[in-house]
Amino acid sequence: SGEISDLNRQWLTIAHIIDAVRSQSPFTQIILAASISPNPFLFGDGVLNWETNKKWDASIVTKAYLLNMINFASSQHYPLVDAYHPSLGPDGHGRSIYINSTDNIHPSNEGRVLFSEKILETIQKYRMIE
Repeated sequence: SGEISDLNRQWLTIAHIIDAVRSQSPFTQIILAASISPNPFLFGDGVLNWETNKKWDASIVTKAYLLNMINFASSQHYPLVDAYHPSLGPDGHGRSIYINSTDNIHPSNEGRVLFSEKILETIQKYRMIE
């Protein structure tokens, strides 16, 4: 729902997952990721076909979870693949070029390329592969 309690649960779940990975595989390198931003004008069109208010609400909630991941990575000093910010248009919403036009939720081919480029940049920045 995007309520503070839900965002806190996401935060704690990320921490628990990382702790579990670290306990089983202490040398595993961890990268966190935030995918493309949704667009509240289009969200789910073609599949969900929600009313305008529901599209806006779902978009706001999705953005809250993406930003929560970004804030978690920053506060805990984990490398972050950030496709969220580069996918934003001047209006602060996801640019349609990065959003799959069939469901208006998932990344388009351009969105997948952007996300892949951000993964590569993060791996290179943190010298995770030699």
